[in-house]
Amino acid sequence: MTNICPACERGVLSPTVTDESLLYSGAKIVVPEIEFSVCNVCGEEVVLPSQARRNDVKFADAKRSHDELLRSHEIVEWRSRWCLTQQQASALLGGGVNAFSKYERGEVIQSRAMDLLIRASDEFSGLLEFLASRAGLQSPDQKWEPVSGAQGDLILEMTMEQVSVKSNVIDLTTYRFEELRGEANDGEWNEEPELNYGG
Repeated sequence: MTNICPACERGVLSPTVTDESLLYSGAKIVVPEIEFSVCNVCGEEVVLPSQARRNDVKFADAKRSHDELLRSHEIVEWRSRWCLTQQQASALLGGGVNAFSKYERGEVIQSRAMDLLIRASDEFSGLLEFLASRAGLQSPDQKWEPVSGAQGDLILEMTMEQVSVKSNVIDLTTYRFEELRGEANDGEWNEEPELNYGG
């Protein structure tokens, strides 16, 4: 899709990048590769909405780096490692329903306390289980395990005995199984063909 210059309405906008500086907490910070577009006819400089969104993250990350906080992509990596949605992460750690969405978009920079809590959840076994229990996201006998490169809903380890007393259909991440019927099938999972397994 061609971007026509809004100033002269004749030229075409071409994307470009530049380094910008900002004063933050008494320090001069250089933010690399800030995006904008330039008209090839009149030379007007325009920041398109998609560029502005990416720039917001870059400015926020520059401030985070200065304050020694996790950057946006590191927060995304943490969520993915624990297979959490943004809503689940917000419920676990607090900060509001859309807190993690705002952290990742650069709209809000996490507090130092929030940053430490995210880091601590990777360092101390059982911390997320405790937080999930307090937030009402799991029962005490469920376990959390980090999953390398995984994304989406949280993954819970559950024994067969625990699963057998749950509702008829159990949704574990992207897998769906019918309730275990030990006597009927000698302890095997009974998979229903109409359910979407693995996707």
